[in-house]
Amino acid sequence: PHVPENWNAKKAFQRDSLLMAEGFWQAVEQAGGGNAGYARKGRLQPVADDAALALAQQRAETAKALWQGQATWSVIRASDTPWQPDSPTGWLIHDTLSGLIHPRHACDALVRALAAKGVTVQAEGEDRGQVLWATGVAGLAHMTANHSRLVGAGVKGQAALLDYDARGLPQLFAGGVHIIPHSDGTTAIGSTTERAYTSPTETDAQLDDVIAAARAAVPVLRNAPVITRWAGVCPDAGALARHSGAVRGQWRLQDRVRHGPQSGRGHGRPDAGRARYHPRGVPRRRQPLAPRRPGSPPKAPLKRKKGPRQMPRPFHVHVANA
Repeated sequence: PHVPENWNAKKAFQRDSLLMAEGFWQAVEQAGGGNAGYARKGRLQPVADDAALALAQQRAETAKALWQGQATWSVIRASDTPWQPDSPTGWLIHDTLSGLIHPRHACDALVRALAAKGVTVQAEGEDRGQVLWATGVAGLAHMTANHSRLVGAGVKGQAALLDYDARGLPQLFAGGVHIIPHSDGTTAIGSTTERAYTSPTETDAQLDDVIAAARAAVPVLRNAPVITRWAGVCPDAGALARHSGAVRGQWRLQDRVRHGPQSGRGHGRPDAGRARYHPRGVPRRRQPLAPRRPGSPPKAPLKRKKGPRQMPRPFHVHVANA
């Protein structure tokens, strides 16, 4: 989640949605009998140095008011417990607002709950009544083709699933990698952030680097076998927040999401408390932006004006009356 400082409505929205997630998924499981694998077990992070320690301790105080006593941000001493990251200072940050979910199990639980209410989920169908378009990378390509500039592009992520049982324990963030213990006895780690790639589904040496970073940060994982490697492409509309608005008479939902195999976590985004939980919440490295469309003129330098920050006019996310 967002760190408890410089508070605003967006951060408050994320806090509230993360707090609501537990009740939501309990209701889903009760309605359909599935197991979503949701748990709000918190997160552990190492403290790098004395400056980071002082900042973490300050945030522990601001969290008391900003998180309204419903979750805590604590600075604790590292112990002999195997499930924790190495910390140069011997201190760890433990927040109890972070949650995790098993994405595939959660989708199955949702389908079961909908079926119990007479709703059928189909892969194909005609538009009727109220329609929500959430077409991912293909939707971005379609909008770019009908727009004067690049609306967004796909971002590839690679992640892995390890055979290590840490169910019921907090997720970890260390070494630039998210480490997620699932309720089925597996542990997911990830991920890369690739704006330039040749194959959307193949894994390569970049994933080896992610696995190596996780094993270096959390010694107990050093001998854990890799069960599966996975890669996929998610839509990136160029902004960290959701956008919505009418486009050509329809409404579309074009969100920025992050992904990983059988993994999930409530990452630091305003909508993170909604059922999305992925190992790649923070990019490990900055990648170059996608190139301009062929034939498009170069953009003029952006002249910034002093004053309140102006948000771009929303146009990529919409919802349509078909």
